[in-house]
Amino acid sequence: MQLIQPPQIEENTPCPYLDGRDKRYEYFLAGKLTAEEVSGYLATGWRKFGLYYFRPACPECSSCTPLRVLTEDFVPSRSQRRVLKKGSELTVKFGPLKLTDRIYAIYENHTVERMGQSCDVEEFLLNFYVASCPALQSEVYLGDELAIRSRGANPLPTRTTSARVSILTGRAKPGLPPSSRLGGCRT
Repeated sequence: MQLIQPPQIEENTPCPYLDGRDKRYEYFLAGKLTAEEVSGYLATGWRKFGLYYFRPACPECSSCTPLRVLTEDFVPSRSQRRVLKKGSELTVKFGPLKLTDRIYAIYENHTVERMGQSCDVEEFLLNFYVASCPALQSEVYLGDELAIRSRGANPLPTRTTSARVSILTGRAKPGLPPSSRLGGCRT
């Protein structure tokens, strides 16, 4: 592991999940973690976005509990089996990190609807396309279409982000994963 910034505890800020409460994270920045190192951090409650590793450190609240499900031991409940049946038309695909306008539009829609924040392409790339450890991208499809569940009636943003994404990723050679152009670890 290459530690870029040692562990710190941030100042309290309004919680994006629970109204009227504050949140505080313990965090650090790191790269070049092995699969075993990442697994160890996830097992002890850490989460990650790109190089940013964090876990809740709220002084007066413990409502956010990271949950890790061991797939080999998982047995779905009756309710979960019903949800699986309802989602039987969906297909999940895993592969190397790859950025598309549609993926960015889904993220942009999520940050506006869920977090009430505007979205920044550069932050998106740093959070999801600078690999700090071995990484896979998961995509959920309904038929041939990359799926999204929208809470509101607003459709996904239709403006094109290709020019902004291309500038930030330095996309000079088609087919290279974004992490190889941004200086992150290859996946």
